[in-house]
Order: sequence, then structure tokens, then C-alpha cells
Amino acid sequence: MLASSGLNVDELRGQFEEEQEKESNGPGWFTLELDAQIRMSLTLGSIEEVTAYNVLGMMPGADVTMDDQLIIVSAHYDNLGVDPDGTAFVGANDSASGVALLLEIARLWSEQEFKPNRSLLFAVWAGGQMPYSGAHSYFDNPPIYASMNTVAVFQLDRLGRGGDALLVSGEEKLSDLLTRSAAVVGIKVTPGAGARLPYQELWGRRAPTLIVSRERPETVYLLDDTVEKIDSAGLVKAGQAIDLALITISREVHY
Repeated sequence: MLASSGLNVDELRGQFEEEQEKESNGPGWFTLELDAQIRMSLTLGSIEEVTAYNVLGMMPGADVTMDDQLIIVSAHYDNLGVDPDGTAFVGANDSASGVALLLEIARLWSEQEFKPNRSLLFAVWAGGQMPYSGAHSYFDNPPIYASMNTVAVFQLDRLGRGGDALLVSGEEKLSDLLTRSAAVVGIKVTPGAGARLPYQELWGRRAPTLIVSRERPETVYLLDDTVEKIDSAGLVKAGQAIDLALITISREVHY
């Protein structure tokens, strides 16, 4: 395929590395027009139905004047599955890092007996990469607390590696809150690129939403997304900023 266009794999890898060096968060992929034309055929197997589960944990608000207001902290727990050669896409950063941070905040709050005034829902969605995810099912088959007034949705996405700054996009008031919290713990905040997954876009249409990441949506690494590549120190800093923002919004009438 490449030879007919005067290309080879080593040249393309070199070009890819040059593009990445132009900026710290360079493109994860690029396209080239080739002279080759390929005809393929594919035999599909039978359709298999799979049941996937959201994991939802509710922390009721302690103030009767605010407990009907719901804050959702969310991430997706799965990745793209298995490569045709059998290699698993581990998804350590995309987005096990978001799930780990969410669970650690929930653990600390429980351990320290922290009582939020507003109610909190810790939500880990299934099918995060899919057009129809667990977040979509949340609206189509709503639990009883889905009728509450959702005042904020924090979407945690790919926080385990990337640059030194948090990439933040979404509702202005929530962005300001996180920026102030990040300043307290000593981490920079820069504008993010917005939703990269269908469920993130869905929430953006339904409630005040904040997407927090450390890598831009165009960064693609798949098989390279392993635990060994996680930046633990950066993940801790991100967690401290998000935790402080959640403590503030869960307790204060005006934040």
C-alpha cells in the first residue's frame, strides 16, 4: 500500500515524531492520500448481546435546603477492548485514571466522614467509547435520583498523563471554581478542547458540565496506554484540585 506512493513505515514514523515535537500536545494521528486502492471483504459473525453495568454511588446531602441539588462526579471505566491479534487495550489513562481519582475522593470523604450539603452521585459509566453508553441509559432508564436538580457534572477524563496543566472546558462558573482550586494546590489550568466522547457531549446538553483532563482529545496511543506510563505525581495534583473544588461546591451556597 505504501510503496505505490513512494512511502515506507520508517518514513511515516519519522514524520509522526516530527509532528509531535512541534508542540507538547501534538496530533496523535494524521492522514495522507495514497495511490493504492484496496478491496476488502469481511464476514461478520452473529450478533452477541452484552449487558454492561453502570456503577453508581449516592452520598445524600446533609442540608435539607440543598439536598435536592445533585452534583455528579463521573468517568467511564472501559476502553476499546481487544485488538484483532488478541492484544488488550489496557486503558490505564483512558480512563482508568479518572475512575481511580473518583474512587479515591469517595474513599477519603467516607473515611473522614465528610458531609456535603448538596447530594453527590459518584457515577462510573459503561460503554464510554460507544455511541450509546451507560450515561445514555441513565436518561432512558432513570433511577429515582435522576429527577433531582443536577447543578453540576464533573467529567474526569484521562488525568494520568499529559502536560503539567489541567485542561478544563465547560460551564464558566464551574471552570472558575476549578481554576481557583487548582491555584491553591499549585497546578495550572488551560482551556480544554471540549467533549471528545458521545456521553460527554450528552451531559453538556443536559446540565452544567465541566470536563477535566490532562490530554487533548486528538492524542491517540491505544496500545501504549499502560500503567507504567501513568504520571502518579501529576494525577495526585489533579486529584487535589478536583477534590477541593468538589468540597467547595458541595458545601457552599455560593461558590
